[in-house]
Amino acid sequence: MKLFSLTFFMAFISMSAYGQSFQNIVCKGSGEWKGVTGTVQTYTVNTKVESNVMSSTFVINGLSETLQFRAEFKENGFFDVIIDEGGSPRIIGNGFCHDIQCIYKASFPTFAIEESLLFVHRKLYRLARRISSEGAIMILQDVCIK
Repeated sequence: MKLFSLTFFMAFISMSAYGQSFQNIVCKGSGEWKGVTGTVQTYTVNTKVESNVMSSTFVINGLSETLQFRAEFKENGFFDVIIDEGGSPRIIGNGFCHDIQCIYKASFPTFAIEESLLFVHRKLYRLARRISSEGAIMILQDVCIK
C-alpha cells in the first residue's frame, strides 16, 4: 500500500501545473512594513499585472515609488525578471511560479528584493524583503484586492 501511495503521489506531483504566466489583475490594497528599528508603519499599494508586466505603486509616509518589471517565462515555471533601462532590456533576477504562487528575487538599481506573490480569489497577497543599497532592510506584507 505504501508503494502505491508513493507512486500515486509522485505521479500527481509530476502532473502539477507550473505557472507559465502571472495572473492578470488590477487591485488596490494596504499593508505594513517593518524597518530596521522594528518600527511598523502602514502603506498603500496599487498594482496592475498584465501580459506578465507587473507595476506596483507604493505610498509610504506620503512618498510614492513605483516598482515595475516584466517576467519572461521559460520552461517549467521559471522566469527572468527584466527591466527596461532607456529602451534596453536587462535581466536583473529570476523567479519561479507553481500554480497560484510565484517567488522571485531581483537587484534593482537602488535596492534588492525577494518577494512571494500569491494570486487567489481576486486578491494578491505579497510578502517581501527589500534591502536598500545602503543596507537598510524593510519587510513588506500586504493584500491587494481587485
